[in-house]
Amino acid sequence: MPVSQALIDKSEENWKSCEQLISTRRHNAAANRLYFSIFHLVYAEMVCNATKEGFSDKDKLGHDSKGKHELSIRYLAKRNERIGKNYRKLCALRVKADYSFELSVTKDELAECCKYWQSIRRELVENLASGAERMIL
Repeated sequence: MPVSQALIDKSEENWKSCEQLISTRRHNAAANRLYFSIFHLVYAEMVCNATKEGFSDKDKLGHDSKGKHELSIRYLAKRNERIGKNYRKLCALRVKADYSFELSVTKDELAECCKYWQSIRRELVENLASGAERMIL
């Protein structure tokens, strides 16, 4: 199975988990799954475009997970400023969900993020599946 398809499958699994967690009002866990649903698609695009884009950090794609997450933030900021900004918000939401002892993700925060990423996610999946060279512009 190609890397992009494996990551699309992981994204779909995480997206469905996010939806289930929302229905049971488990907003912190849902925010985590939402983040990983999008991260897997961004990572798939990074891998697919690494050689096409002359991606200077392509050697980091296979290494530690922290580096992959930081690289995904820089990658999206370079590809599309608006989407990059919203991706940073999604990352902050995940950090709040996973690591904040005092704050929890609210239903409204999560709903806003899901609404934004639903169409972006669909576009990413379609473009990755079709092999389009430039996915996010």
